[in-house]
Amino acid sequence: WTMESDLWDQGEYVEVVSTVQSFVKSLRSNDGEIYDMLPTSSKNQLNTEVRNSILTSAFTWDFDAMKCDETLLMEVILAYFDKISPFVSVVKEKFEHFIRNLPKYHDDNPYHNIVHITSVVHVTYMLLVEIAQQEQGPNFTEMEQFAILLAAAVHDIDHRGHTNLYEKNSKSPIGRAYADHSNVLELHHYNYACELLKLPQYDFFINSVHHFEIKQIMEANIMSTDMSKHNSLLRKIEESSDPTSLSMTLLKI
Repeated sequence: WTMESDLWDQGEYVEVVSTVQSFVKSLRSNDGEIYDMLPTSSKNQLNTEVRNSILTSAFTWDFDAMKCDETLLMEVILAYFDKISPFVSVVKEKFEHFIRNLPKYHDDNPYHNIVHITSVVHVTYMLLVEIAQQEQGPNFTEMEQFAILLAAAVHDIDHRGHTNLYEKNSKSPIGRAYADHSNVLELHHYNYACELLKLPQYDFFINSVHHFEIKQIMEANIMSTDMSKHNSLLRKIEESSDPTSLSMTLLKI
């Protein structure tokens, strides 16, 4: 179903969104009723056990971001960067500060939130690991891996929960800002992230010789998340004589 408000009665639309938000929150309720019935000491012990289990699973395909609280989600994202690309030439303290503050810049809407961001970073990390294990295929540099993961982390920053078409047709501030483009949201996400990274507290590129290249890869990856490009990218994979290699390469463009 679509969440475009012009297709819904306003009251019905608000009710549906509220229901979905409640459902999402219930899925992240620390093991639900069983957890609530435990004495405090057992809760603390369970928290530690669950936390350690989640951090371990974060490096497998079994990881479930829905089981994490906000703080743990940020730890998981930082762990991916630290594991696959140890901060290149950036200022580590500022980079960590930026990642830990990502929730501030993601609206609490039912889908485009920090849980989704962590899930995308997780899948990107796992694909990069699988690429590295292939005998043939792209050999990403440390800087390229960092840029790809960073693009995943900011690809939906400041998302309002609507589509490109909605933003344009409703003449929203974002829609008006990019009126001459079809990929309204993708441009907004990239530019919004770049503006944040100019702030003194987040400018972790200050000592980076790769600043320009990282931003180029970020831009290309974020623009490729425009769903209108999905079918054409999929066709390239299907028509390639080596679809596995091409699909891996698409991570970079």
